[in-house]
Amino acid sequence: MTGGRESIVWIREARQIDALLAENKRPFFLLKHSTRCPVSSRALLEVETKGSCFEGEAVWVLDILKYRDWSTRIAEYTGIRHESPQLLYLHHGECIAHWNHFEIESSSISTVLRSLREKEG
Repeated sequence: MTGGRESIVWIREARQIDALLAENKRPFFLLKHSTRCPVSSRALLEVETKGSCFEGEAVWVLDILKYRDWSTRIAEYTGIRHESPQLLYLHHGECIAHWNHFEIESSSISTVLRSLREKEG
C-alpha cells in the first residue's frame, strides 16, 4: 500500500491478478505503471493524491517493468492494447473504461464514473 490510502494495493504475486480477474464481482481500477517513466509517475501521483475520484473503489498498481508478462496477459484478457501508464476500470470481467498517459486525471475519471453510474441507476 502506498500514499496513505488503504485502497491502493501494489500487485506483487501472479495469484493476485488471477484472483482479480476471476472474481471481479466489485468494480476496481488497475494502473499499469512504469517506474522509469515521468508520465507514469505523474499518473501514479494523481491516483495517490486525488483518490476521492475513485469513489471508494480499489486501485491496484502493477509495475510493468517487473511484471511485463502480467501486463501482456491483462491486455489479452481485456482486449485493450497495452500502454503505460494506463488505468483500466474493470467490472464483471470487462474493461468498461480506460485512460492512457495524460488522460489519467481525477476530473476525467470522475466524469466517466458519474456517467456510468447514471446509466446504471
